[in-house]
Amino acid sequence: MGSRDHVPWCLDNLADEIKGHSVRLALYPVDGGRISMFDEPQSGDVGEVDCVDMYKQPAFDHHLLKNHKIQMNPSFSTRRKTNEDFLKSQLVGFRCPQGMVPIRRPKTGLKSFSKSHGGSLHTFATKLPGEYSVGIETTEDATYHGAKAVITINNPRVEVGQYSKAQIWVRHGPDAETNSIEVGWAVHPKLYGDNRTRLTAYWTADGFQKTGCYNTECPGFVQVHNEYHLGGYFANISVFDGPQYGFKMTIIQDQETGNWWLMDDDDYKYGYWPKEIFTHLATGASYLRYGGATFSPSNIQTPVPMGNGNIPDIKADEAGTFTFVQFMNADYQIVELTDKIAGHFFDYGPNCYGVVMWSDGQDPNTTGYAFTYGGPGGPCQD
Repeated sequence: MGSRDHVPWCLDNLADEIKGHSVRLALYPVDGGRISMFDEPQSGDVGEVDCVDMYKQPAFDHHLLKNHKIQMNPSFSTRRKTNEDFLKSQLVGFRCPQGMVPIRRPKTGLKSFSKSHGGSLHTFATKLPGEYSVGIETTEDATYHGAKAVITINNPRVEVGQYSKAQIWVRHGPDAETNSIEVGWAVHPKLYGDNRTRLTAYWTADGFQKTGCYNTECPGFVQVHNEYHLGGYFANISVFDGPQYGFKMTIIQDQETGNWWLMDDDDYKYGYWPKEIFTHLATGASYLRYGGATFSPSNIQTPVPMGNGNIPDIKADEAGTFTFVQFMNADYQIVELTDKIAGHFFDYGPNCYGVVMWSDGQDPNTTGYAFTYGGPGGPCQD
């Protein structure tokens, strides 16, 4: 259990705390007090979320976090004066009373699936059966303390057993003991029970062997925001040749604590992966990746769209995009990614997936370092 001095919440104020949110409440005595929150049917969310005492959340069942002291806010600011201008997709969450945090209930039977398909252990040059990844990755031997980008929110159609993602990877360590955190959006029916586009993360500390999981399916991620959480869905979806809605994914290592924070710049701090659960990532990342990923088992022949399902070009409203791609360097400074330290642009044929850099035809003052990605998913040339 996380250390605490006082838990400033009380059920007397519950109605005020959740005012304006269409939820039904069912109280039941589990682990010292949880509030079960279910979306009303009209919301379309079939998932379940519990409001959990912040100091009794699942993270503290991890054996390395028994005496962990919760960090309520990062010790740094990532906000910079920029020309970033984009339509922001609203993340839908569940507001909990003060002193409690929203946690999605773990799905039974998903543990083995998470271990196998949480994220590829490999680089873009190699892949697991049924898995494809495209995008850009760092090629310079350096230490990184974070990554961020504005990712357009899409909703590709996939079947149960498949997934489609757009995310940022931060990694360190040799293959057999890779430390990895992956965060972005995913359409993942087996994980969530629906086809919504949801804020999704995955972590491992041993190369996807015995440690790690999606979101809060296992102990690890410490939730601190009382409303917005891993697994929440995006309300605004980009439209082909129309409005493009984005979300700024930011994962930064705190210089003072070593914890890896998941943030939307300075607007929202969702929570963090504690330094204690990692070995190699405790000192920083050695490798960053930005792009899309899909998976389909061999028994499903339907192609898996990536991004918005269209082959990329330099038109921002016709494919999935990453804009304002940045990283935090060894000196804990946020800087733009450059061609000098990024490379490995992969594609799998004109009818599968591809990546197009925006070196031509775009204004860097309005997009920063940027690229489009994705495709319909088949047939693919391995």
